[in-house]
Amino acid sequence: MEFYDPVRQIIDHNLSYRDRREVIAVMSESTGAKDRVYANISNYFYKKMTDKNMMPYLAKYADSKGNIEKYKGHEETLGALQYLKVDPTAEVSRNAMVVEEAYLNIKARRKVFELSYKGKESALGKLMYAALLKSCVATTSLLIADSAIVNGNSQRKNVSTPLSIEGLSLFNHFCKNGTFDKMMRYELNIGNRAVREGLLDAVGDVINLGVSVASAFITAIRSLVYWVYYTRIDLADYLEQQAAYIEMNRKALENRTDLDPKKKKEIIEKQKEWELRLLKLSDRIQVDDIKAARKAKADADKDAKDMKAADATGTNSSDDDSQTGGQDVPDFF
Repeated sequence: MEFYDPVRQIIDHNLSYRDRREVIAVMSESTGAKDRVYANISNYFYKKMTDKNMMPYLAKYADSKGNIEKYKGHEETLGALQYLKVDPTAEVSRNAMVVEEAYLNIKARRKVFELSYKGKESALGKLMYAALLKSCVATTSLLIADSAIVNGNSQRKNVSTPLSIEGLSLFNHFCKNGTFDKMMRYELNIGNRAVREGLLDAVGDVINLGVSVASAFITAIRSLVYWVYYTRIDLADYLEQQAAYIEMNRKALENRTDLDPKKKKEIIEKQKEWELRLLKLSDRIQVDDIKAARKAKADADKDAKDMKAADATGTNSSDDDSQTGGQDVPDFF
């Protein structure tokens, strides 16, 4: 997967020719001017996300307050991923590794996410934790639907890659290159202090420390967050499906051992019961994903299409603010 500067991608491919020239002209004035443009673009997309009031729909995932091991479905999700990683369907196996890496990246950042939940200062951290966790859980269930064991142990030729895989791959990339950690350190330690203590005289120095990386992350991850928002299947359904999938695998393994005919018949009958339950849940989850992906893509495209030069440069703010470049400090910090 090729990674790029998502903010520059938006400027180059979504703004009109006139708006693009205006934004690039502002960015070329100085490093501080470029950072302010990145900050304004980040604010623009972040506001679009938070306007949807997503946290009520993520409450069951946020209950663990940053500690993924306290999440109710921790064992089911990790257990299902262990089987999915060795699934005969290559696409399922590869995608399961992406989800597991994201899951472990969330786990490795437990202290940062827990800090986000200790006060009201890190709205971004709270949103990211809950959204990323839900994405891992929901994507695991989508992969189960394409698993070889669910489809009679035969590899499916046409396996679709969930929209969430791209977002989770980006998250993994931003964790690997340090972008995500820089962003969270900035938000928790520097950005809030600058806003709280009114350190606007030093705003240029503050921005240079974290806005560019935060803007890149916010801009790139928004489709994943929208997908999570529109994916409305209840957590209990995901966990029931994952438990059924794990049980199906266990029964399949039991069936390979040397058994007397009576015991083997019992196992096969039990397998069929789990299979019916699994297929029913998989159908519901796949239909929900199709609707969610369509809406998420439409929202992300509309946001990019609606953005104007003024949103990037900050010139749509008040006269007083425009003297300092508009919204210098991102709203989410």
